[in-house]
Amino acid sequence: MQQYKELILNFFNLFAVYEIALMGCLFILFLLFFLLGLLLRGRRFFPKFFFFLSFLVFASGPFVLKYCIQNLFYTLEVDITQSKRLEYIDAFLLEAKLTNKGFLPINICEVYVNIQREDWLKFLSPIYPKKSYQKTLFMRLEPKQSENLSVLFNDFTQQVPFEYRVQIDCYLGNGLRKEPKQTP
Repeated sequence: MQQYKELILNFFNLFAVYEIALMGCLFILFLLFFLLGLLLRGRRFFPKFFFFLSFLVFASGPFVLKYCIQNLFYTLEVDITQSKRLEYIDAFLLEAKLTNKGFLPINICEVYVNIQREDWLKFLSPIYPKKSYQKTLFMRLEPKQSENLSVLFNDFTQQVPFEYRVQIDCYLGNGLRKEPKQTP
């Protein structure tokens, strides 16, 4: 039961006030066009046009939200300086420089190292990798600010040679998921 609660909190932690406001605006726009279609249903062309617009707003909502999040709110420039499997321990080292080019500050970064498939299912690697390693980092990164990032993934069992893809997603969050206490 605790796992389900954490899964739900992690999902809702992704959305800050700005994303929720954008979803609300899209929903109000959908309702506006839909109600205009209902009010003008005695006419010939207008109801179909407004119903079509309401469907268009409803169907394009997730794409508009993703575009705004990735290209306006949390635009991130990632310069990976070093990424390699360590020789004498089972670990993977990733060093990168993050620059926040968006309009909003960043509180949480999730770093993924996805091992790509090498068999005939290679085309599924972007959505279903062979193995995935993840770390969540809590950092404050204001707009136009840069910070160096160093992450060590323990229990990295892949042997050389292997293909991998590094993905870094950063967002503001809404405070549902608290930063763990740091002990000195």
